[in-house]
Amino acid sequence: MKINKSSLMTICLLSSLLACTKDEPQEPEVELFIDEELVLYFDAFREEAALRGIEVDYEALNLEGRIENIRDRDVLGQCRVNSAEPDEVVIDEFYWNGIDDDEREFIVFHELGHCVLNRDHLDTSSASGRCLSIMHSGTGRCRFTYNASTRSGYLDELFSN
Repeated sequence: MKINKSSLMTICLLSSLLACTKDEPQEPEVELFIDEELVLYFDAFREEAALRGIEVDYEALNLEGRIENIRDRDVLGQCRVNSAEPDEVVIDEFYWNGIDDDEREFIVFHELGHCVLNRDHLDTSSASGRCLSIMHSGTGRCRFTYNASTRSGYLDELFSN
């Protein structure tokens, strides 16, 4: 088989172009930390948001979740915002170890309400004194009744604002 000069130059040119392609620089993938015990509740929050047409992407939000000792005994959970590091939902370990599943879901959803939905505290109450929002401050101004029969209403309110 005979290759003419023009074909040989084309092959050489294509070979050199293909050999010199550069990969685009990739940002290093950062693994966000969500405490194993919180994953179930973070997932449930994402699912409840999706049912109401809200997309929650913890990676894009750069949000982590931790259970640890919070020194202030009056603080059961926090949404810590930090521009240099991932934001964090932090739940007090002592409190976490003494509560049931409904209370665990409530505290995680409340803190995710702050961190993900940018919700502030809302202490409105019904005529009977029942808290109308999962985002209540916990200062005792209203009676909070988060359970299987009230859950849907509280979650509708949480994701409505």
